[in-house]
Amino acid sequence: METALSIERSLSLPATKDHVWQALIDPDFTRQYMFNCEVITDWQEGSMVLWVGKYAGYEAFQKGLVIKFVPCKELKYSLFDPYYESEDELRNYVHVSYKLEEEDHSTKLVATINNFGANYNRYSQVKHSWDEEVLPGLEGLFK
Repeated sequence: METALSIERSLSLPATKDHVWQALIDPDFTRQYMFNCEVITDWQEGSMVLWVGKYAGYEAFQKGLVIKFVPCKELKYSLFDPYYESEDELRNYVHVSYKLEEEDHSTKLVATINNFGANYNRYSQVKHSWDEEVLPGLEGLFK
């Protein structure tokens, strides 16, 4: 589902909510699907979130803030890519959120990415990256 520069994807993962949650917050797992980046944070609301790694021969770095953290239920953080030609202002931070729900022998994960403003190029780039790499990589952890 997509509306006004917002991306929403739903995955049914054959794993417990605890395992899916661990994949979202543990750097050993994030490195496997998030462009070889590990997440560095204490996951306290208001704390800094850093994504650091090497991807395709380049140093990858993004930063943001933890907006919401409800263990095994909901995670939301902002994200800023300093290489993306926009000013480092909160209005230019993309918002990423995850909601988890238990299903029969699986976990439903709803991922939403928004707050692109009117920046269609950034929206298109993020949409492509999440559809082609991030979400398939995340699904691959549970196959």
